[in-house]
Amino acid sequence: MKTLIAAAFFATLGLAAAQAMPVAPAPAGGLTTQVAQGCGPGFARTDLSLFKNIDIHSSHRIQFRIEAFNLFNQTRFGQPGIQIGTANFGRITSADDGRIIQLAAKYSF
Repeated sequence: MKTLIAAAFFATLGLAAAQAMPVAPAPAGGLTTQVAQGCGPGFARTDLSLFKNIDIHSSHRIQFRIEAFNLFNQTRFGQPGIQIGTANFGRITSADDGRIIQLAAKYSF
């Protein structure tokens, strides 16, 4: 199985050669939306939210909350560049944030 890396996520040589052929005009120097869709890496993320409501008085309440985004810290790469002829064609140059955890307390009355 071929290993995909951020430096060359998909085979760019075949697309560059197809771009040079005069069979059909390419849309403004880029790939068509059919080719561009689905050519990036997969996406997986697990978010979690836990909260506890505590009644203090008849109409007073405290809520404690913990929220975790991307709980398992899975790497989420951006989409590869799809502009044919540029230095970033077929390369992934970005990634989303890692794990984010936030705590909160809310007092309602």
